[in-house]
Amino acid sequence: MCLPKSAGGLHITNLKTWNRAAITKVCWDLEHKQDRLWVRWIHSYYIEGQSSATIPIPQQASWMVRKVIEARGNLNQAQAFAAGNNNMRHIYINMLGVYPKMTWKHLICSNDARPKAIFTLRVQLHGHLNTAERLISWGMMVDSICTLCQTHHETKEHLFVDCVFGKSLWARLMQWLKWVTGPAHSWPQRPHWILQQTEGKSARAQVLKMIYTEWTHAVWTERNQHVFEQEEKAVESIAKEIACVCNVRASVKCRSILQNYLF
Repeated sequence: MCLPKSAGGLHITNLKTWNRAAITKVCWDLEHKQDRLWVRWIHSYYIEGQSSATIPIPQQASWMVRKVIEARGNLNQAQAFAAGNNNMRHIYINMLGVYPKMTWKHLICSNDARPKAIFTLRVQLHGHLNTAERLISWGMMVDSICTLCQTHHETKEHLFVDCVFGKSLWARLMQWLKWVTGPAHSWPQRPHWILQQTEGKSARAQVLKMIYTEWTHAVWTERNQHVFEQEEKAVESIAKEIACVCNVRASVKCRSILQNYLF
């Protein structure tokens, strides 16, 4: 959740790491900004001409002062200090560390789909949707058969590539737009094709990104309706809902493309 978006996270501030960065910034000020009144006070009462990097932690000092001096160990970790980037944001980013970038970052960012659909897509890309296969791997007793087609075991590969329901819904959406879907007939091929087609800032890429996100959410939602509510909708009805949502949420440039096609 707290990782950068490029690493597949939501870029929510990690408060524990942010607090460490704030204390480290104060420790840096203690070491380098001798003209501050509070720094001169601490130097006069506790450091007394020594180096704050080597003095023993003064036990008679307040808890706050002790924490600031103890943070000197983080100064070596935060390489941003060496480059002069001593603001808290640089310290915080440095403390987060380096994480591998996700190839599907652009599929999530600048996406006009509904937030709940983007969330579903993010969970799917991480491989964390609770399909029957995943629940069984945890030792849960659930039916392993796909509730949408009643013919195959429910896995993420089956749900989003091989399932007749998902195929029919995707084909209906592509028929609406008069687009060719490409040779994406297996799980490795489908994400690769989608990533290729949604790169860049063209209106077509933005439209496909939004439709793929809404399609993923619709397939997962319909699966849950079958499992928990024993209800189902026709493919045509779901496709119309997706078309309506995309027309409403699309940017002006993308809407001009969508409105050229009648459902």
